[in-house]
Amino acid sequence: ASTNSNANNGGGSDSNAPAGNSQSSKRPKVPPRNLSTPQPVYPESLRSQGITGVVVVRFVVTAGGSVQDATAEQSSGYPEMDQAAIAAIYNTPFSPAQNEEGEPVSAYTRIPVRFNLK
Repeated sequence: ASTNSNANNGGGSDSNAPAGNSQSSKRPKVPPRNLSTPQPVYPESLRSQGITGVVVVRFVVTAGGSVQDATAEQSSGYPEMDQAAIAAIYNTPFSPAQNEEGEPVSAYTRIPVRFNLK
């Protein structure tokens, strides 16, 4: 069995800085990006039934490159799969977004996490 996601998502389509950040009204010049592919733990209860799915996870990559506020923006329909996808995002390294001056800034992004049987 294997899991896949977009390894280079380019920051998704919503790279707005989170509310409260001084950059909140501007898109970052460089969006955040994952430095490796998220590797979720496939829930055995779903794997054994042959259930596959995709969870779109939306989250903030902080200026320090850590993940905050990860949520399932688009659910797979299976809470165990959604939670596994969110956990995988928290365990994936990211480079932060950068503003016009090349300084790291916090920004929202989203990544589809795929659960495929192979």
